[in-house]
Amino acid sequence: MGKEEFDPIGSIYVKPNSLIDPPSEVAGFHAAVDRIGRTKPEVLNMDAIIANASERGEKSLTASCVEVIKERLATTSTANKLYVGSEEVQSSLRLNTLLISRTSIAETSAHQVFFGAIGKGNQTRRIAVKPFRKPVKGGDTSSTDEPIKVVKEWVNTTLARKRGLDTFKPLGFMIVDKVGFLLTDREDGIEPMDNANWESCLDFPEQNGPMIEDIMKIGAALARLHHMGVYHHDPQLKNCVITQSGSIHLIDWEGAEIFDPNKHSLSNYADEDKIRDLIVHDLESLFGSLAHSRSNYGVGLMDRLTFEAQWSYFDNLVLTPYIEERLALHTEARQPNIDKQNNDELLLHLALIEEMIKEFILAGELYKSSSMRHTEMVH
Repeated sequence: MGKEEFDPIGSIYVKPNSLIDPPSEVAGFHAAVDRIGRTKPEVLNMDAIIANASERGEKSLTASCVEVIKERLATTSTANKLYVGSEEVQSSLRLNTLLISRTSIAETSAHQVFFGAIGKGNQTRRIAVKPFRKPVKGGDTSSTDEPIKVVKEWVNTTLARKRGLDTFKPLGFMIVDKVGFLLTDREDGIEPMDNANWESCLDFPEQNGPMIEDIMKIGAALARLHHMGVYHHDPQLKNCVITQSGSIHLIDWEGAEIFDPNKHSLSNYADEDKIRDLIVHDLESLFGSLAHSRSNYGVGLMDRLTFEAQWSYFDNLVLTPYIEERLALHTEARQPNIDKQNNDELLLHLALIEEMIKEFILAGELYKSSSMRHTEMVH
């Protein structure tokens, strides 16, 4: 099978050409790395990009940053080039040697994320690679990823890190042969929350107390994101990870919208409808993950419950912690010149969100939108 190298935590890394019939994403990345070879990565100065983007109208900071980068890429060839966000990464990231983790090749991720190692000796860096590709004409069209979406996820992951959010460190991206690849540092000691067995969790609440507490942390985590103008767009449990210390973090930022904190504030309700829609979308996405069965890409926590029971659990486990955290953050951030009217506006804002989510769940909108029948419902 060829020479194998073992990393300190026990993963088996092998040379890509030793793999028998590797997944197309892995083969494509290997070919891309061979093509780029020793070419020095190109730095995209994110501080300068953010400054430029902040001057562009009322779009989200995400959209404006992507716009700035796309304009730059349009003036040069994106092929045979790795883009990174800093000179530190530029000096430390080398693609001259590539190994693939044999035991983790696209085995669990909906996006076919796989792991590898690049560089040699003291400069070896363990990485996670996420491919972005267009659907093959006449073939599998289940993926709607466009290669340029790699730029958006790289931007969002970078912005999230700059806001102090604990997510994977973005290293760089490249687009080769109409396939995009996002590179991040590989991190240990985290577990995707959808790996747990949630189906019978509510049937035995005393035995599953820690798992229920973990669910309650997600609502508070979303509240903290929303408070700083960050909207994830897809906070399903597959995109939530838990650390060994028990903290919850969001990953997979390709659909997120992040706003300039100098222009977007939850203390300013000029864009109330837009803000509320973004928040409700996040909460509905989380509910769908909890309510759908595993066969329908959920975790099955609230599957087969009546709509009334689903609402009761979601209210107690997610929405109440969300609202409590939003109120606490508002109190902490409140300035002396913010009067009672602002507090009343916040309460109305949260009440409308609660009403919209309640109506969505009780009317069974989740199942209407997915063209599914809600069968075998139990109390």
